[in-house]
Amino acid sequence: MFDKVLFNLLSNAIKFSPEHGKIHIGLKNNPAEQILEITVADKGKGMTEEEVKQVFELFYQADKGSFFGSGLGLSLSKEITELHHGTLSIQSEKGNGTTFLIKLPLEQNITENPKNVSDFTAGTDYLSQHTTGIFPDHSPAEPINQEQDNYTNEESLLIIEENEELLEYLKNSFKDDYEVFTASHNTQGLKLAYEMVPDLIITDIALTGKSAVQLTPALKNDSRTAHIPVIILAADGDEEHRISEIRQMADLYMTKPFNFILLKESVKNLLWNRKLLKRKFTSENPAENTTVLLSRSDKKFMNDFTTVIEQNIANDKFNVDDIATALGISRIQLYRKTKILLDCTINDYILNRRLKKARYLLINEDLSISEITYQVGFSSPTYFSTVFKSKYNCTPSAYKKQISLNT
Repeated sequence: MFDKVLFNLLSNAIKFSPEHGKIHIGLKNNPAEQILEITVADKGKGMTEEEVKQVFELFYQADKGSFFGSGLGLSLSKEITELHHGTLSIQSEKGNGTTFLIKLPLEQNITENPKNVSDFTAGTDYLSQHTTGIFPDHSPAEPINQEQDNYTNEESLLIIEENEELLEYLKNSFKDDYEVFTASHNTQGLKLAYEMVPDLIITDIALTGKSAVQLTPALKNDSRTAHIPVIILAADGDEEHRISEIRQMADLYMTKPFNFILLKESVKNLLWNRKLLKRKFTSENPAENTTVLLSRSDKKFMNDFTTVIEQNIANDKFNVDDIATALGISRIQLYRKTKILLDCTINDYILNRRLKKARYLLINEDLSISEITYQVGFSSPTYFSTVFKSKYNCTPSAYKKQISLNT
């Protein structure tokens, strides 16, 4: 989750820096105070005192005329930093740039844990594993080659509701179990849906009368969000509205006043059904999951996704960025989309596809181990043999020999 903090601060600094400007990133170990200090400083437009006071408020957007943003990033960054028992502060002057300062305790003595969070100590021994050269008392660690492509394991909700009191109530009711994003109108909600790709969306149908954006068709006709379940909260039980939304592929329609327990359980059920889709694409035996039905858009996405991987399976340099480029979506949209449909990271999925292809070639083709190694995108036969053995408990040559004996 802390990746989001650094990403938001860097993104903010880049956004408000002039062309060819410079951004300074500082990392300092302060053993006297037992804190780690991280600074992100730019020489951009800077902010007024009034803007500085409001910059961490949810959905506040400074200098709206120059850049359009959700107003969510800095508020989220501050909250995540505080969950790490740290602080996030800002120094800024109009015309002279902005500096964000993060202070994190090197050792955390946690007496009361948030839900599902275990004790964690971030001492210099741990940090030096990932920050070669920063702490001089420790020797450099081995570089980490495996890319970590899972941003978060938590499920997320987007709630779009114009009534501030109801919006706050829903946010507070779900925040203990989900990462919750909120918006008060459809245009803002649609932008958040494209940016954050939540796992489920709850929206008020009354908003469509005040917005040029018809939310449900906009979501369901876009490949980035077509897979997301949508729950409609309607101000009345008008049959015409209900039929219209169902035709536009809304997943559930509830009328106000609604029973919150019913809403909460409906959210659980819809998310559980999405998890079943993951098994269809990760099971060794797809026939086990023939009862799971995919929507047309999900099926098209997975077909395109697997096709891109199959076409590049022999390329050992092939990575997540290549997939995102081929599919015409951003990296984070790809992560969020595949998080819904897969039960593993993208890199693990690619690795599994390569191993399955290798096993097929071992069974059906008269090829050497070296030839198969390069056909399935491994950089060396030794590495291929190691990975294959960890998956199937025998080396490729032993597997091929066993196949020959059996036939």
